[in-house]
Amino acid sequence: MTYREMAVALCGGADTPCAPAQDGNEPALPTSEAVYRVKRSFARVAQAEALTARFYDRLFALRPDVRPLFASSLADQQHKLASTLAVVVGGLDDFEALRGAVSALGRGHVAYGVSEAHYAAVGAALIWSLEAETGSLLPEEREAWIEVYGFLSTVMMRAARSAAPNPTP
Repeated sequence: MTYREMAVALCGGADTPCAPAQDGNEPALPTSEAVYRVKRSFARVAQAEALTARFYDRLFALRPDVRPLFASSLADQQHKLASTLAVVVGGLDDFEALRGAVSALGRGHVAYGVSEAHYAAVGAALIWSLEAETGSLLPEEREAWIEVYGFLSTVMMRAARSAAPNPTP
């Protein structure tokens, strides 16, 4: 998946900030079928740390401007991401329980300098990495990842927005 494809799928366009709706409505929960497909495809990942190494390589290729947000050595970050992916994918059957942890991730990422503009590239890098690591994703698996990532990233962005300091006039 290209950055542009993910940006269009999540945000309506690559040059559009990937921002959740301001209307206060909660994003639609992913379907049980999408959850099943995400779990099934993630189970094919042989080594989660190889997946995350690919992910960061792809993310930095798509958005070189995010590289300075990370420490020079990515080994710890790759391990954290691998663990987080396993927990999140494992918790997809109970979105309400998962929502608190995902919201906390979104709020925590504010301190690292992550902006809403980064989320589409993260999604594109994740799906590209999954396809590379598993050999391929079926079209319906790819759509399921877009659906699930779209929900989770919206929850994260909303939480980040609530945690961001208010600009002074």
